[in-house]
Amino acid sequence: RWNYEERSYDTVMCFSVVKWVHLCYGDKGIRDLFELFSKILRVGGILCLEYQAWNSYKNSKKKGELKQFFSEDCSSKERLFDPSAFEIKPQDFTGLLEREYGFAFLEESDKCTKSKHFKQRPMKMYKRLPDGELAGSHAAV
Repeated sequence: RWNYEERSYDTVMCFSVVKWVHLCYGDKGIRDLFELFSKILRVGGILCLEYQAWNSYKNSKKKGELKQFFSEDCSSKERLFDPSAFEIKPQDFTGLLEREYGFAFLEESDKCTKSKHFKQRPMKMYKRLPDGELAGSHAAV
């Protein structure tokens, strides 16, 4: 478990990590990661989240260097979760952050999607709301 002081960060930047958390720890890993963001960000703090599209998840099983980690022969400690079993998909992240973790969507940057290495990876910014406040119940600026 992570040991961070609650409400101690103004900004959290998470780039090129979310898919790997998802593949290694499943939907629970995504929920744990979003909970961590929610706990460590101060109210009004900003989460910058860059993640890969669903196609990238599906293609992971086809990549030569990863195939062995999806195999039943792989030890359970090293085995990756099969993306087809996920209930949470990347397109669900914004709704999940807003409904369950106290964030409001601010904006999406197209800088990642225009880059050579990060095509089809949105970078979205979210604002940490006060506890109990729902996204959409105010102007989230």
